[in-house]
Amino acid sequence: MPSILSFDDFSTLENLYIDDAKKNKKVELQKIDNFNQIYLLPIKRITNYAQINLEIQLYMLCHVNFYIGLSSLLRQHFATTFNLLRVALDACFAAYILLEGVGTDEQYRKRDDLFRNARRTILDQRKTDANRFPKAIKLLKLHGRCSRAASHADYTTLDTRMFFHRAFSAESATMFGERLYFGIGENPQRFTASCWIFLLSHSLILNIFGDHLLTKNLLTHEEFTRLTQMSNNLVKKLRKVNVKEVRRDTSIKLLIDALLK
Repeated sequence: MPSILSFDDFSTLENLYIDDAKKNKKVELQKIDNFNQIYLLPIKRITNYAQINLEIQLYMLCHVNFYIGLSSLLRQHFATTFNLLRVALDACFAAYILLEGVGTDEQYRKRDDLFRNARRTILDQRKTDANRFPKAIKLLKLHGRCSRAASHADYTTLDTRMFFHRAFSAESATMFGERLYFGIGENPQRFTASCWIFLLSHSLILNIFGDHLLTKNLLTHEEFTRLTQMSNNLVKKLRKVNVKEVRRDTSIKLLIDALLK
């Protein structure tokens, strides 16, 4: 019988992984912070509740999932990160439908079919007119592929992510936890690739809100230009980690392809 990980030990391991990422500079945390500062600016500039329309509420929901998703990523919970990215994509698609005037606030509040499957609504609109929703092209592909990188209660998860045989042969509670509760057993380059995928995805999400934030004076043109530059740099970062070893990880390969092709 292996030494089973207690919840206190589990929490300790999570914090150790965050400390390790910072100490060993496994990802450029300053770039993450620079991006987050732009992400936060519109929220900081809200001076009264009257400014918080549905689009801004959805923007804030995206940022909530950015924080929780990034926290999950630093703790080596890769599948949870991409579950949360998909939630952020759902939110930005709903906002995009509102911003394009395809759906109304009332329809959103009443959970109209337009919003219940916002991705399908945008795909249908683009079938009618390929010029509609141009900022969503990569994110539409990404949405479906997040499902492959996320966790679901099907056999694929049990067979490829749970590492039961290795966990139950572990010599310590820590090794048991690493093999069953964290992504340590997966491709070691998955962490770096996942960071750039996650950040680039959120930069594209922020881009969908860009014109609305500019109109509401919640973002300046200079700041929006900086966001564009950051997105371009993230593409370069992602291309650098797009190596043979990373591409053996099918879910990561699919996410990279959605963002770069």
